[in-house]
Amino acid sequence: MLRDRIDNWDYDTDQLLFGTMLFTLVAFLFPTVLAYYILFAMLRLCILLLQAGMDTLLAFMNHFPLFALMQKAKDPWRIPGGLYFATSTASAAGNPVLVVQNQSVPLSAIFSQYIQLWSRLASHYDPVRLLLCLLSGRYLAAIPRYYIRSNRFIGRKPSLP
Repeated sequence: MLRDRIDNWDYDTDQLLFGTMLFTLVAFLFPTVLAYYILFAMLRLCILLLQAGMDTLLAFMNHFPLFALMQKAKDPWRIPGGLYFATSTASAAGNPVLVVQNQSVPLSAIFSQYIQLWSRLASHYDPVRLLLCLLSGRYLAAIPRYYIRSNRFIGRKPSLP
């Protein structure tokens, strides 16, 4: 390719020393910095997942509908979920009569706060989002407590740090 020629370049001693120092810094410092980044990023991720687990457990214990479940087990009609009209033939003439009856609240309505809370926590602690934050070097932030406690943010996506 070079037609049996050898191209060489004469470097000064200062240029050669400077290039050697830069190469040494890059070659030996990059793996060290990468190892420290991986160590501390994994420590931060473990702390964040532990905090997320404890926050989730605390939020689920605070939002547990114990009274509603006990009322539903004892007397399901004491927790109204709505009204409906039913026909009855209990009249003296035998004509059908409309009767207003209470409809018990379903379990899905009792646990609707859990579903909303779980979707909020799952969107913040999404594994793909956490992995992208780790790879891009962004800060892994825990979900703020007021996003867990309040219902103001239901129905819209809050802007999290």
